[in-house]
Amino acid sequence: MISNKINLDFSHLRILMCDSWEDFLLSTKTLLELHQAMVQTCQSPTETFDLIRHGAFNLIVLDVQEIDGWGLIKAIRAHPDPVVNSSPVIAYTARVITPKEKLALSTGYGFSQVLRKGDIDRLLDCLQNYANPLRMASGE
Repeated sequence: MISNKINLDFSHLRILMCDSWEDFLLSTKTLLELHQAMVQTCQSPTETFDLIRHGAFNLIVLDVQEIDGWGLIKAIRAHPDPVVNSSPVIAYTARVITPKEKLALSTGYGFSQVLRKGDIDRLLDCLQNYANPLRMASGE
C-alpha cells in the first residue's frame, strides 16, 4: 500500500474501520496513523455496531461486501441517537461499482463516499475532506 500523499494532518479524525481482511486493516491503519489519525479496527458488523454505539468516532470506513456492510449501515441509520445515525460512512468494495450503483448506494444507504478497495489516494483525499473542517473548527 503506497501513496504519494505526504504531510496530511488527520489528527482530528477518530476512525472506525471494519473489514474481514486483517492484512488490509493493519496496513491501512498503519498508514492513517502515520498521518496522526486515531484508528480502531474490527472484523465483524456486530463488533462495529457495538463500538459505534459506545465510542466517539467521527468517521466510519467499512467494506460493504466482505462483511454485511449493507445490514450494518441500515442498523446505523435506524439508530435513535442522532450522533450514531448521522455518522459519516465511507464504504469501499473490491468490486467495480458503476456510477448508477454509486448513486443508488449514496442515496439509499447514506454513504458519504463509495470507493474502490485499494484506492488509497482517493481514501486519503476523502479523509482530508473530513479532517479540514474539523481542524478549522478547533481553531488550528
